[in-house]
Amino acid sequence: MLSGLAALSVPLTAACGGDPGDGPAADGKVTFDWWNIATTEPGRSLFPRIASAFMAAHPDVRIETTSLENEAFKSKLTATPCRWSTR
Repeated sequence: MLSGLAALSVPLTAACGGDPGDGPAADGKVTFDWWNIATTEPGRSLFPRIASAFMAAHPDVRIETTSLENEAFKSKLTATPCRWSTR
C-alpha cells in the first residue's frame, strides 16, 4: 500500500519544477513540500511515514509534509504558481 500511495503522488510532485536555475542547494541537498488532503487516518500519519522512509534512503532529500483540509488545499494550490522546467 505504501508504494502505491507514493506512486500516485509522483506525477503531482514531478509536474511542477523550478526555474531552470533552480536545483540542489550548494550542499547538494534538495527540499520540497508535499501537500496533501489527508486530514484523517490513515493518510494523516501515513504520508509523513512515506516521506521519512524516502528520506532515510535518500539523505540528500528533505520532504516537508503538510496536511490541509480540501478547500484550504485548493486555495493554496491555486495561489501558488507552478514554474515549469524541462529538467
